[in-house]
Amino acid sequence: MSRPDGILKLSDSTEDCWEFYNTGKSLDGPAGFKIHVNFSAVDFDRGKQILLRSYNGRGVEFKICNSAQFCERLNAGYYGVTQVGKAVTIYVSSADRLLAEVRYLTQLLVGFTGPCPPTDLRVPQSGTLSYRWAARTEPMTRSIGSGVPSPVQDPLCGHTPVGNPFAELKKEGVDLIITASLRQGAKGAVYEGFARGVPIGTSREFRPIVLKEFRKNAVKSELGHDSWCLGESEIKAYTKAGGDLLPELLWHGISNESMYLLLEAPIGFQTLHDFVKTCGRDDIPDICVRVRRLVDALKDAGIVWLDVSPSNILIDEHREMKAIDFESFEDETGITYYSLQPLGSPITEVDERLEILREKLLELIE
Repeated sequence: MSRPDGILKLSDSTEDCWEFYNTGKSLDGPAGFKIHVNFSAVDFDRGKQILLRSYNGRGVEFKICNSAQFCERLNAGYYGVTQVGKAVTIYVSSADRLLAEVRYLTQLLVGFTGPCPPTDLRVPQSGTLSYRWAARTEPMTRSIGSGVPSPVQDPLCGHTPVGNPFAELKKEGVDLIITASLRQGAKGAVYEGFARGVPIGTSREFRPIVLKEFRKNAVKSELGHDSWCLGESEIKAYTKAGGDLLPELLWHGISNESMYLLLEAPIGFQTLHDFVKTCGRDDIPDICVRVRRLVDALKDAGIVWLDVSPSNILIDEHREMKAIDFESFEDETGITYYSLQPLGSPITEVDERLEILREKLLELIE
């Protein structure tokens, strides 16, 4: 088996080390693409043997965990949530090389599965590959931000160039730190983190936030609507309903072809999806009554909320609730869209939506 070019020990309390191969051979600049091989600890030894035997000769720079135990700790979040799924990191400079390596690795690692890093996009038709655009040097990493892509065309999925919310917020006097990616897809992404600045009500202390991104032209409806329609609809909703029914909208803006909404992450709230797991069946009727009040209050504010699901409701210990994630809008012809798909007969009756919710809640506690 090949010997590494270098080793980086991570902890005095463990034997965890990164092993480096082909150092300096595939990167000719400070930034490029990172491909992550998301091995599980169970499959790690077999996967490592395949990579060192069949992949190492391609002359591409990569680092890999030195052991299955290190991989297990990595995936368990021992080194932070952003490191989950990064058993192997492969460095390439260009989109063409990214495509070539992904094609090769997809065939080489058929059948492997593992956790996708929270900052990455999953490679289509792969259970173990993910990727992102990133920097190698610390100064450039800081300018890019933690986990939010800088403006770059996504060469695999054809996403439009994304923006840089850090730069736009800096103009407003707001410092932004992203700690995790909650969701990424063609239409955009949702991140969580912290922000501070006079415009958002705190000059010194960081407050928890959620950053939502809507990518223009990435996906279009039959009539040409794109994700910006969803973003504009959400801005209107937050403006109408204020901070009692919805999280507070702290800022919104546009960078490149991405629209961003900076929202408060209400302290003491969690999703109903997580909250209900600590409840019993007897709690469900009261929860549904409270959800109905929320739906009715939003309707009174001029907001039709179609996706009434446990993951789209925030709740605190007193069972106070806030709604999130609408994904719907009405166009100039009066057609209602959900997730850019026209709804011929949307579920508008509250009783129907609450019955679906009740069934989902019962499934979560059983």
